[in-house]
Parts: sequence; structure tokens; C-alpha cells
Amino acid sequence: MDGWQRKRITTKLPHLLKETKVDGLFLTYFSSQEIFTENDLDGILSMNNRSQQVLEFYKIIQTRLNGYDVLIDALKETNQSGVLKLLGESSEALNPTTPAPLFPPGPPVPVVPKRVTEPAVQMRVSEPDFARGRKAADVSDQDQVDFVNSMEPLTVYVTKPISNMVFSDDHYKLEQGFKGYALVLNITEFVDPSKNRGGAKHDTGYMTNLWTSLGYEVTSREGFFTLENVRKILEEFKSKFVQRPAASCVVYIASHGEFNSIHSSDHQSINLYKHIIYNFDSERCEELIGKPKIFIIQACQRFQTDDERTQVDAELQTPIDHAIVCFSTIPGYVSNRDLYLGTWYTYCLTKVFMEEAHHLPLVKMLELTQDTMRNIIADAPKGQLSAFFHLGIKTLYFNMPPSITY
Repeated sequence: MDGWQRKRITTKLPHLLKETKVDGLFLTYFSSQEIFTENDLDGILSMNNRSQQVLEFYKIIQTRLNGYDVLIDALKETNQSGVLKLLGESSEALNPTTPAPLFPPGPPVPVVPKRVTEPAVQMRVSEPDFARGRKAADVSDQDQVDFVNSMEPLTVYVTKPISNMVFSDDHYKLEQGFKGYALVLNITEFVDPSKNRGGAKHDTGYMTNLWTSLGYEVTSREGFFTLENVRKILEEFKSKFVQRPAASCVVYIASHGEFNSIHSSDHQSINLYKHIIYNFDSERCEELIGKPKIFIIQACQRFQTDDERTQVDAELQTPIDHAIVCFSTIPGYVSNRDLYLGTWYTYCLTKVFMEEAHHLPLVKMLELTQDTMRNIIADAPKGQLSAFFHLGIKTLYFNMPPSITY
């Protein structure tokens, strides 16, 4: 499919999701034209509801060489004039004077019945320059399908450092090469399939490529992880600092969540402090004493009701310092996700870091990420603002010029 054809689809996608009738007759046309395979049909029909089936259909058709032309033909044959109008095409029939069977004989493809109420297309977006032309889509309370449009996923390329910078005295002196270890843990699948985080796989790629480019050895995990799996992954990650000393640490973890907690795939609550952040304090990870630790939490932070709150016995915690904790959203709010681009926060953070890490310190880039988020959701009814707080961290630059000596 040509670029202009793909753009025509993506810019109209929120409306196409509502108007396109993807039924057995429609899908069989693509099979008869050898555009779709049996696996493609199975993938579309395995979706939980009609909206997801239509979305999967458009994702697949954009990858096919003659997909757009066959799409237009199929829409004409099935009299979907409203969709043709959206795409700027004539609704004139293919062969108006010579009626013929639409498709080769064969059993119709069954369509999965609709089981989930579809959210309305409702978001309006005020766009920064890099997101110009974006169209809005739907938002839900569980950071579900949000924000689909003509923007392309990021290609992560980190700008090279500036060699003549002047640094303050009180900053971490990270090497230009190996800076430490980074963990990217993205919980995308759940016991309840309706909770699966479609589109979140983009975040795994963004974070893995970003931190690798910044000089980190990255452990990247994505998929189904129970509470015990998460604990084991964290312990294995911490052991790396014992095996080879490192100057800093990054932990990115993404899932559904509530205030101060995230969900495992088996719907267990993982306390962000007890199970994750305090795991790296001076008592549990002495190899990182005095070294910067960055925690990035991509999850909703909605408040729980009294009945939902889990009480935790009071216990003394060893203080953790030289750390900064970053949240994709402020307490009480949801965290939004895009099927094509990933989560808003991870997208913005990646873009800011890859463009600005060559000359800005960590805190300045996090502030710039906040500004970018504000621009994106200025008019959104369900907004999102990112947040972070310091735990005794000093100035941190990722791109130290190699000519600098200490």
C-alpha cells in the first residue's frame, strides 16, 4: 500500500472504526482476492468485539501491496457508500450493467458476536508540532485504545553529545560508554484477555532502544507475568550489579494500576514501593549505594475505594537515596495508550530523551516531557499529566562527551 493510501486510512480511522461493516461476506472478498490468508481471518475474528475486529482488519490491510485497491472494490461490492465517502472515493458499483456473483462459492466466514460495549469516539486533542495532524479516538478507565491517527511510531535515534559543555561540580560522572543496567518490564497480557494492553508493545521497543542507545545493558521482558514472576525478574536484575559493578540503574515497569501499585498478569497488586523501589535501597542492593537509580512507572494511578484498599502492616524501611521516581500520570488519574504509538507518556519521554539527552540533564528532560504531555492533552476530557519526585538525586547527564576527563 502506498504512503498516501495508508495516510488516508489512518487520518480517518476513528470514523472508519464506526462505519465499516466487517462481516463474513466482506472478509471473504479479501480471501478470494488472495489478500488475506486463513491466519489473517482468524486474527481478525478472534478479537473481543466488533470495534477491535475492524481495527485489526485495517492494521492488516495496510500491510498488503494492493490492499487499498481491493478495499475500495470490496466496499463498492458490499454497498458501503458511507465508508467510500470517508475515503474520498466514488461509490459507483464495479460492474453496474453486468450483475455477477460477488464471490466464489463457499461457506461464509463466521463473525464473533459483539460482547463488549464499544466506547464512543470523543477525545479532542491540542497538538504540539511533532504531533500535528493527529486525530482523536476513544479513552477508557483502563488506559485502553485511545489515540489513533496518522503519526508514525518513533524511530529511536539519540542525538550525539556536545563536546564543549560545562558541567556543574555536583553531578554524577557517568562514562560515555557503559553506564549501567536497565530493566524494561512490560506487562501486556492478563488472565482476563479483555485487560490485555494492545499497542503497549511499542513501549518495549522505545525503551529498549532508548536506553541501549544511551549506554545501558538492557534486560527487556514483555508479556504475561505473575507477581512471583515479577519478583524473580527483579532479583535476577539486581544480581547483575553484583556480577559487574555499574554506575547507575534504570527500572521501567508498565501495566494497569492504581495509586502506588500496579497489576500483575494474574491480577495481584504489586506495591510500587515495597516490591519495586525499596528493593534497591542500601540494605537490599548495597552495590548501588550512592549511585543514581531511575524508576519509571507507566500505569494508571487512580485512587482505590475504601473497600479496594489493601492494608499493609507498618514496617520500617531502609531509606533509599540517589533516586528519582517518574510516573506516567499524577495520583487519581488514568494513563492513556495508543494502539499504533504506544502509551502517551512513554512516547513523549522517548522523543524528548532521544532529542535532548545530548545537552540536558535528567530533571530538565522530565520537565520537558511534562510540558509535551500538557500540550497533547490540553483539551482532552480525560487528561493526563506526568509527575516525578526526587529522593536525594544529584544532577545527571546521560551523554557525557568522551573528551571530558576527571
